[in-house]
Amino acid sequence: MGHPVRSLPVVQNWDCGGGCTECCRQYVVYVTEAERERILQQGWDQDPELKGVELFERVGGRQGSWRLRHRPDGACVFLEADNRCRIHARFGLEAKPFA
Repeated sequence: MGHPVRSLPVVQNWDCGGGCTECCRQYVVYVTEAERERILQQGWDQDPELKGVELFERVGGRQGSWRLRHRPDGACVFLEADNRCRIHARFGLEAKPFA
């Protein structure tokens, strides 16, 4: 059974400290509308592993708010099998959401 998904305080921001992937599995990553649009423009619908996968989930009760979706195993949809972030691997740190 996977870990429960947790939300971080709005003011909390993180840098990866070593690739343990716990934040990619246990925490919700909220994205702004601008971040969502930027990520959608990166062409993930052409990635065979993400084709047809919903990348974002609208956050209830917060109009206009989104978060990155998690797979059934609890991992972020952008977490690769080798525990690397697809966004970071393809486009660099600057392309990731400001989480």
